[in-house]
Amino acid sequence: MKTSTKERTLQWICNQYNKGNISFTHKLQRPIGQWNAKMKSLLIHSLLSGFPVNPIYIVDEAGTMYTLDGSQRTSTCISYINNEFSLSKDTPSISLTTKVDGESITKKYDIAGKRFKKLDEDVQSTLLACSLEFCTLSDYTDSEVKEMFKRQNVGKPLSGKLLRVIYESDSFSDTV
Repeated sequence: MKTSTKERTLQWICNQYNKGNISFTHKLQRPIGQWNAKMKSLLIHSLLSGFPVNPIYIVDEAGTMYTLDGSQRTSTCISYINNEFSLSKDTPSISLTTKVDGESITKKYDIAGKRFKKLDEDVQSTLLACSLEFCTLSDYTDSEVKEMFKRQNVGKPLSGKLLRVIYESDSFSDTV
């Protein structure tokens, strides 16, 4: 089995999906639509804010890219750009830095509750230019793909204690 990775902009991903070149129907993948509004919103916010997003694992079969891992991430980006849902009302604002006359200017944008077409043009352009890393498997056997999928999904969920560390303040955690 061989792998290769390539950054793909959301604009490119949407174009390929609209051409029928991306499919979410691989037998190992859950159906799309598993995420709630908050999960979808955090993904879009992550992309706009520069938080890392896990790679999308795909196989290319006869010119169609089938997601093995990353259907929820990829389909969320596509459906948001296609104006199919609004971000949740508690989505944090974002800050974008642009150059104007050689000077860097940072501007804050409120994106909570907005569909893609209601975003400021600068935010739309920035999101379309954001990218996801596509890791393509080639020269593989079915058993290798199943083994890769198994290894990608054997992680243990976070314990209650570790989840509390994420949500509690440091002073509260130190006291407890």
